[in-house]
Amino acid sequence: MALDTETVYNPEAFSGPNPSPGELRVISVATRNSDDFEQAWVIDVTKVDRSIIAEALNGTSADAWNADFDARVLDRDLFAQAKDTSSPTASISWWDAQLADALLHQGKTGFSFYHGLAWAVEWYLGLEAEGKGTTQLSYTKSGELTDAQITYAAADAVETLWVADEIRSRISLNGLDTVCRLEQG
Repeated sequence: MALDTETVYNPEAFSGPNPSPGELRVISVATRNSDDFEQAWVIDVTKVDRSIIAEALNGTSADAWNADFDARVLDRDLFAQAKDTSSPTASISWWDAQLADALLHQGKTGFSFYHGLAWAVEWYLGLEAEGKGTTQLSYTKSGELTDAQITYAAADAVETLWVADEIRSRISLNGLDTVCRLEQG
């Protein structure tokens, strides 16, 4: 399973003394079953009881790109609220494909430590991720999601699923499984 979040765009979010992502608006999940059938779900959290989502995600494992961001958003806007209103919930156990990608590129000239998902989609899959910097920044606190926003969120989750698979394979091919497991925590 791969999971991604979309937040309300706030250009001031990461400046000032208390930088923090915008408010959670969308959770997107991509899965693959034993027959290799892939499916994506996009959840507008303004339309659903968040405690139900927290219960469904309670203790699950998920792949992510920049899991720190998604974990902070979900812990703050989903799991913390659920703990206040219902039975105890546990956060998600993450496998961060961005961190694993950094392991593959350590010490190589011309690579920065952290790459974005759009870069990884092109590098590992030969595809172009659409909507980065445009649709990605269009989420608001209320109102109906547009088709472009739904498509973007679903694509992010599916691309994360595919990229994580490819990176996992390359981690193994390079004998970095143990190092990756230690880095993932």
